[in-house]
Amino acid sequence: MKKSAIFIILTTFISNMALAEMDEKRQKPDIDAIIAEIKLDSSKVEKFKAILEEQKQAMQTKREQRREKKQEMSREQRMEARKDMEAQRDAMDEKLLTVLNYEQLYKFKKYMRQFHKKNMEMRKDRQKDKGKDRQKPEQGESRN
Repeated sequence: MKKSAIFIILTTFISNMALAEMDEKRQKPDIDAIIAEIKLDSSKVEKFKAILEEQKQAMQTKREQRREKKQEMSREQRMEARKDMEAQRDAMDEKLLTVLNYEQLYKFKKYMRQFHKKNMEMRKDRQKDKGKDRQKPEQGESRN
């Protein structure tokens, strides 16, 4: 009984360490891979990175503002936030078109869609795994 409890604790500890390491590695698209994939000229790389950083900062500011409010948004507020987000994306596209051509922009957006899809799948899998760890023991079993 004690061996199984120790095994469970050890397994949980190791899996939590692995999840923490995954958290550090994910959520960041590989900018250098994007640059290589869209075949961006070296003269435009810095401007491209600056536009992405500007967008990242703007998104982070919006997220922090929402967290500070800590309130649920009404349907109208959500719709307004969505319109604002779409306008911000359109503005970013216009800025990117000063550096990229249409084919490069298409490849960039395709890469980012794939990145976000993969990221969401990883997030869902992690949520499922966390749910399994928190399940109640079945009848007749004890947690000891």
